[in-house]
Amino acid sequence: SPNERTQIELMHILRSTTASLQMYEQVMSWHLLSCGLIDRHQSLGSHAQYLSRPRLLKMLYERYNVHPDGYKIDVMVLPYTNARVNVVVNDFAVELKSLLTDPRLCDDDYRNKA
Repeated sequence: SPNERTQIELMHILRSTTASLQMYEQVMSWHLLSCGLIDRHQSLGSHAQYLSRPRLLKMLYERYNVHPDGYKIDVMVLPYTNARVNVVVNDFAVELKSLLTDPRLCDDDYRNKA
């Protein structure tokens, strides 16, 4: 729905500007108040089209067959520089299932086009 699209775009903007995703509720509250969709005494959940951040993420995980437990973040120390970096490590089985069940992919995507 257009409402879901707007809320997903807000999450993307927050993520791409390195803002905390915890700001999602504050920005949504400001938006609904400034547009007159809720009053100051009402909670965000009282608006019918509001999706909380956890609910929105759960919906996206289900839509794209992604599971938050499919990866973990390991801290590595780089040789020579001794810099500590976060490395995302994916569970191969979860990623393979995600690729094989992605409805956006079709047989033509895997054929040699040469």
